[in-house]
Parts: sequence; C-alpha cells; structure tokens
Amino acid sequence: MAEFKARKYVIAAADAAAGLSVTPGSLGFNPSHEFSKVQIATNDFGGGAGSFSIELSPPNNPGFYPLALLAAPIGGQDIVIIDPYTNDPLWDSLNIAFDGVTDDIEVYLTFIKK
Repeated sequence: MAEFKARKYVIAAADAAAGLSVTPGSLGFNPSHEFSKVQIATNDFGGGAGSFSIELSPPNNPGFYPLALLAAPIGGQDIVIIDPYTNDPLWDSLNIAFDGVTDDIEVYLTFIKK
C-alpha cells in the first residue's frame, strides 16, 4: 500500500501576493528523497478567474525554474501532479505564485512515496 504525507496551507487573500514557498524545512522532510511525487490542489480562490503557477528548485541548486509541463498558469481548483519518475525533474523546494485572488487560498499538497 502506498504511503503518503499531506500538508494543507491557508493563505489569506491579502497575503496572496507573497505566494507560497515549500522547503524541506517547512515540510519536515525532503521531497527529493522518498516522497517525491506530489499532487497539488487548491480551492477556487478567484471565483473562476484565479490561477497559480509553480517553480521548482532542484536539489543542491539555489535557483528556481518554471515547471515545464505548465504552458500557462493553472486555474484555481485544478490539480497538478509532479512526478520525477515520469518526465518531471527531481526537486526539493517549490514556489507557488497566485493571480486573480478574490478569496482566501487553500493549498493541499499530497506527497506519495515511491
């Protein structure tokens, strides 16, 4: 049976411009190790007009890079799965930026052990 770890973040609409940074320190584990596949989901924080984009930082690399599979920002309430066992890069930190926010944001991260 698959093991997983879940995290929920709530960001006030007034604080949305700062985005969300997820690091091994804030998670309590390093996602570049066993729990590297992640599902990212949000509520509808923009009344159908909100969106989010994701940047990843590879292990031992201080830079962040846009997640290549996202040709455009993802609409609020959509789901993104980052899986380094398919075509996605291995990562240990990520930033999520939000646009079109009209309500508080709920971000759900589910990390799946491979």
